[in-house]
Parts: sequence; structure tokens; C-alpha cells
Amino acid sequence: MTYPRSARVGDQIKREVSQILQEELRDPGLGFITVTAVEVSPDLRQARIFYSVLGSPEQKKSTGLALKRAARFVQQEVGKFAQSFIDFPPMQTPASFNLEGVKEQIMKAIAAQQGR
Repeated sequence: MTYPRSARVGDQIKREVSQILQEELRDPGLGFITVTAVEVSPDLRQARIFYSVLGSPEQKKSTGLALKRAARFVQQEVGKFAQSFIDFPPMQTPASFNLEGVKEQIMKAIAAQQGR
């Protein structure tokens, strides 16, 4: 099932990745590449990008290797871009405990137990 927001975010990511590949990557192994589709998970946290390469099998292979080398950079750039329109709630961290009060309660409980 496709969610409307997922589809819109996928279109934005598709445009952004296309721009990154055309304007920011300077890898000589990168051939004539077209981003064909982007599938975004319903929670908008993961995306799968599909592409096609025009050229010989050697050019397709060198483009695939160039994309593997550039994957982290592209992911970071898309992440920066996505932060402008996707707002995720902050991760919840465990609360810190003050053990001094707990220590006193334990000592009182032990004393009460021994006094029985």
C-alpha cells in the first residue's frame, strides 16, 4: 500500500538524488545514470532508490562501483535535505536515577526486616 506522504517524499528524494548525482559527484566512473524510482517506507525512515544506466556492460559495472563508493555521501546529503521537511520526534533516553534516596529506603527495609 502506498501512502500519499510517502509518495510525495519519494518524489522529493528522487529529485534531490538526481541533482546530487549530476552536480556534486565528480567520480570519473559515473556514467549516464537516471534515477527511475524511489520507494519510501510508511514511517519515512528508509528509502530504496532505483536507477538505470545507459551504456555498455563495462560502463554499467563502473557506474555501479562508483555509486557504491558514493553511497554514504549521497545518504548524508539526502539526510540533510530531508531534515528540512521531515520532523522525527527525538529518541527517548532512559531516565537517570538518583540512587541516594533508594539506598536509604533499602537500609530502612533491611533494618525493619531484621527487627521482626
